[in-house]
Amino acid sequence: MASKPCARLCVIRAEGDGVDPVLVVQVEKGSWCKLNHGTAVGPPQYLFGAPEGLSRLMLTHRRILGEGGPPLPSPSLKAVFVSGLEPEHAGGLVGLFLRLKADGHEKLHLFGPRGITDPMVFSCENIARWGHPHVLVTEHNLGDCCRGTLAYSDNLLSVLVSTADPSERWDGLDDPESGPPRPDLSNFARVGDTPVCSSRGRQDPGPSGPILAHCLRLKRTGMVAVVVDCGTEAEAIRLRGGGLWAALAAMGEGKVRLVLHRARWEVVETAGYRELVRALPGARHVSMRSRGGTEFGFTGSLGTLLRLGEVDGTAFGPPAASAVKEGSAPEGAVEALGGRFSAFALHDDGTCELEPGGEGCTKAEEVPGPSTAGGRDGRVERAERPAVAEVGGNRGAAAILRDSILGRGPAPKRPRVAGPIEGLPSVTFLGTGCAEPSKYRGSTGILVEWAHGSVLLDCGEGAWGQMVRLFGEEGARKRASRLACVWVSHKHADHLLGLASLLRNRPVEAPRVLLVGPHVANRYLRSLGAALGTRGGGYLFKHHTHLARDARTFSDFFRGTGLESLTSVPVVHCKDAWACVLRHRDGWKVSFSGDTRPCDEFVVASRGSDLLIHEATFESKYSAHAHKKRHCTISEALRVSDEVGAGLTVLTHFSQRYPRVPDELHEAVTGSPGGLEARRVCVAFDGMKVEGNRLGEYTEMARRVSEALREAEAEGNKE
Repeated sequence: MASKPCARLCVIRAEGDGVDPVLVVQVEKGSWCKLNHGTAVGPPQYLFGAPEGLSRLMLTHRRILGEGGPPLPSPSLKAVFVSGLEPEHAGGLVGLFLRLKADGHEKLHLFGPRGITDPMVFSCENIARWGHPHVLVTEHNLGDCCRGTLAYSDNLLSVLVSTADPSERWDGLDDPESGPPRPDLSNFARVGDTPVCSSRGRQDPGPSGPILAHCLRLKRTGMVAVVVDCGTEAEAIRLRGGGLWAALAAMGEGKVRLVLHRARWEVVETAGYRELVRALPGARHVSMRSRGGTEFGFTGSLGTLLRLGEVDGTAFGPPAASAVKEGSAPEGAVEALGGRFSAFALHDDGTCELEPGGEGCTKAEEVPGPSTAGGRDGRVERAERPAVAEVGGNRGAAAILRDSILGRGPAPKRPRVAGPIEGLPSVTFLGTGCAEPSKYRGSTGILVEWAHGSVLLDCGEGAWGQMVRLFGEEGARKRASRLACVWVSHKHADHLLGLASLLRNRPVEAPRVLLVGPHVANRYLRSLGAALGTRGGGYLFKHHTHLARDARTFSDFFRGTGLESLTSVPVVHCKDAWACVLRHRDGWKVSFSGDTRPCDEFVVASRGSDLLIHEATFESKYSAHAHKKRHCTISEALRVSDEVGAGLTVLTHFSQRYPRVPDELHEAVTGSPGGLEARRVCVAFDGMKVEGNRLGEYTEMARRVSEALREAEAEGNKE
């Protein structure tokens, strides 16, 4: 019988959903964590990376470390380490805090580069309405002539960080806590149960940059693992020339067991990065990314989308898929992982092995590489939305997903509409849930496109990732580039936390985009500072009330789109909450309620809409909750629909207690005359597309959708 490992290093990612890789370290042998009242909650966990979408990914795969092990994230999570302030590094922190608090977590230590405190604290104070655990924040500041910074140490492991600054000294890496005391290079802040931050011992900032490497040293065995986070070839060259790499090489055979590389493959395959790898030949080098970049992690909502695709393949098209071109493999000693997760076991005898039960690990030389017919440098080429029959053999392809998630053969190829019909809009629902994301519904985001323009209504956490899933990375960038406006209804996290990722991923050549929203949205982006790194022309912020008085700005951003007006209407939710109404010169009108109680002013403004999108957070039996939280019940939303008289009403923003269709809506859908079909109402799902030229078809489709999901639920219960 194999011995129990002393530690497990689990790589988790969902690049097909726009979630960058993270590393979970679980120390198996040693003291178990305990809550304040003394209850043991499991082996200690440490998290490296907190990208946008992390909380939802962990919620979907809570038992990824084994059915007998603790959930992920666990109340035993002790510390989180992030390399930068960008969304791909730290965009999931607020969502993670909320998830931990919901699971009973009491305290957490966060480590990151200088500047991480301000945006994190601002978010907790102004955007996230819920409680969170006690969070102690440590900012890394590099002082002059200092040794490599010991960021964290407990009785099980030590973590050191490197920015590859020339003043770093790495003598004594074998025992980082020996020698003379190190200067205190950290700034501290504390976030408590109430979202208030009080700084403690904050110093003059001093020089700092992105953290390029975290060194983990297990105290039980002295083994070292390294997480490298170089985003460019230049950063890899800097790290190679710094003192850390020389110190690691000098440690001797067997000490550095594993080096995990978070960089994209196009960076790993550069000459400078290959030199970094070759300079440490004794270690096992593994990329945290898949070669195809199409691992989908949000399998709950994906399964729903694929099953509903059998009802209507246009409204519920499969996600974008990849085709890996055949050819020879690039040189290099970096392995490529396969699947959504892979776990490495470190044993007391110094061995490091990939655990069975993950989803495979493929050597780089076994991965198809460049060819004359393939993409540049052999990287994956993603069509925007290829038909199922046209997809190659990549495991991220829609046909294989359909097999694995639905447990049966692929559905037949269905006709698809390539884009908006001339003169009529199409609406894609990126997220249809409320508050925290769930397995089945993400945070709010609604993409409205027409022939000559587009607008994004709300941009909750994961909106960019959902665009990547639906359109492919290249297709998502094209759509982000074409956006004339991002409109944000109010200040809550599930409506604006995705702004940073969206703005950061716009192409360099993209024109400036108009951002309309509450003042908090602009202050949140400004708190990120240079880390936001907006591409193209950046953004121009206008408050809802300011845009109403600024005809010139409207003309500048919507010239050539045909949009006549974008009207923000105050609604009954929180302070500075709004609904919107879009009117086009071709005669169509689209209205979106945002979050609100039934609102007479919005009813008046949205009358005559071709499409009404309205929140329906709770079933009617939870009317007390709806009043308390200032949301609508389903019956209230239906009454608004009756008063507006829209061509089609789509209900969205459902409580996470409703993963599919709420019972109240199912009864209305399948009931007698007077139900949803007579009212021209349907239910939104993540990834659903409503075409302006098909508005009359969706109410009948709603019945078939609800029945299909009930059948699926019944089949699952039988199994």
